[in-house]
This record gives sequence, structure tokens and C-alpha cells, in this order.
Amino acid sequence: MKKPLSFLATYRQHNLFLLTVAVFLGIAIYSFSIRRTVSVYQVYQKNKQNIEKAASAPSDIARYEKEWTLLQQTRQRAYNREYLLDQLTSFCRAHELLIKSFPQALQQEKNQISIYTNHIELEGKYKDIVKLIFMIEQEQHLASVSSVKFYTLKDRIDKQTYLRAKLVLRNLSA
Repeated sequence: MKKPLSFLATYRQHNLFLLTVAVFLGIAIYSFSIRRTVSVYQVYQKNKQNIEKAASAPSDIARYEKEWTLLQQTRQRAYNREYLLDQLTSFCRAHELLIKSFPQALQQEKNQISIYTNHIELEGKYKDIVKLIFMIEQEQHLASVSSVKFYTLKDRIDKQTYLRAKLVLRNLSA
């Protein structure tokens, strides 16, 4: 009786041959059928995600429009020295603050945008100065407050101590 695969002398060679044939068959099956199925499934999943995104697009658009309007509301006003001074003086009168200095703004040009820098010195109570800063930056959007420096000044004649603040305000103008 003849042995199957008689060209192999031992069982070890026989098993090694079968293992090699199985690996080659596995690679061939994967490359001809399974790989295409996996790529088609990936395309299907991507299309399914795109359909879900398209279904939620109207709500996304509405949300982005709300965010856009909020951003537009929070942006600063264009620089106007007279309007800024008017708003500052009306607030300072109402809260008993004193504007010690309001010099001309420094202007710098960068990439076709003008940057106006105002150095303002105020005198008054701490709480009122903080309210003014909040009004400038958050409520009226008059400017961005770059820095605030508080210091005390003692008057030798009156022997009183006054609180002063130096504000640096910046505005952009196209």
C-alpha cells in the first residue's frame, strides 16, 4: 500500500508541509475575499456616520448660529476716544471716582489693524474701581483691560491716604 504524500519521509515533514499549505491558503483566502469584505464594511460604517451627521445638521447649524451671535455680542466696540471718555466720566460721577489723567492714546499699526493703548489713572475706593473695570470690559465692551496697578498715595499736607489705580486699556480698529 502506498502512503499519501510519499515524497515526505517523516511525519514531521508531513505536518510541516500541511502547516505551510494551510498558511498559504489562509493568505490567499484573506487577500481574495476577506480583505474586500473588510474594506466594504469600513466604507459602509463611514457612510453610516455621514448619514447620522447629516441628520443632525440642522440642530448643529442652529447651535453654531447661537454661538456666533453670542460672540458678536461680546466683541469690543471700535475705538472712539470721546465715547470712552463720556462713559468713564458718567460712571465716575455716579460712583465718586476721580479721573487723574487721561492722556492721548498710543496708536500702533500691525497687519493693517490699529491698536490703541490708553493709560488712565483713577482715584477712589477699591470697590468702585473694580466696578468700573467690570463695566469697561464686560458690560459695555469699551476696551480690553490689559493691566491694572493699584497703589496708595499719602498726601503730606492733608495726612490722608488715597487709593489710585493705573489702567491700561487696549482697543482694535481695522
